[in-house]
Amino acid sequence: MENNFLSQTVRFLQKSDLKIYPIVYREYEVQINEEEVVFSGGGSILKDYFSKPHISDNLILQIIDIFSTLDAKIDIDFPNLQGKSFRYKYIHLPNSSDEEIILKECYRLFKLLRNAATHSMNSITISNDDIVAEYDFNHTNFHLKITSLGISYLFTYVLEPFNSNSLYTQNFFRAFNRELYDLLKQEVSTFSDDFGTELNSISSNLKLRRGVRNYIVNPSYEISNETSKLKITTPYIKHAIYEKDYGVDYFIKIPESNKYLIPDEVLNDQYEIKLTNLQDWKLDND
Repeated sequence: MENNFLSQTVRFLQKSDLKIYPIVYREYEVQINEEEVVFSGGGSILKDYFSKPHISDNLILQIIDIFSTLDAKIDIDFPNLQGKSFRYKYIHLPNSSDEEIILKECYRLFKLLRNAATHSMNSITISNDDIVAEYDFNHTNFHLKITSLGISYLFTYVLEPFNSNSLYTQNFFRAFNRELYDLLKQEVSTFSDDFGTELNSISSNLKLRRGVRNYIVNPSYEISNETSKLKITTPYIKHAIYEKDYGVDYFIKIPESNKYLIPDEVLNDQYEIKLTNLQDWKLDND
């Protein structure tokens, strides 16, 4: 029953006009013409997620539906928490890794939003680009001021794992989620609940740029046994103005070995990566 509810709710949300920020990758091929390196392609590859039904103008419905999706996923992943209160679930969710902290703190935000949405129609107000959720319970004031962009980041966190795009590995998604969580926190201006006034922080481990990723399907490379490094010899050079706007991923297939997808954020300034670090970016050899 739980799985059916989850899958049906996700399908409904994926077909709606809900605004989230999925990762879009643009595929490029390397062509070498008379020693000139040319990158051809660049078309965006993204499922047409959002068409209808129209729910983008009903924030309360969005909050309740997406919170229910997250809550159901937690019940499946942590069966010992099934049937417990939202507060009990938050307290007992693990928080020893970045992934666990992000899940726990996003659930914390959603718990406040969901309760505000169901307590009173006046508990959530929208002014310009800011959304304010506030209510009192058990002598505690619950308050959240977040931008509409922050709400979209929060929705993205819940729905993105259900995207069937299998291009990226778990290491990518861990780094994507670290970036997403940092972006989300920047959109929260004030926050207080029964656990304090700050969202917990994560480590400074690798974060990967979200939004657009340029996917280089056939880069040239060389492996040096002397330095024990792999070097991309046809790197995609990003214009300085747009350097922070997108990332680049290199698909590498080593003959009689393995396939790798290497993000440019882990390459040094010579476009090199240590061979010992390649395993972090290994793809399944299907």
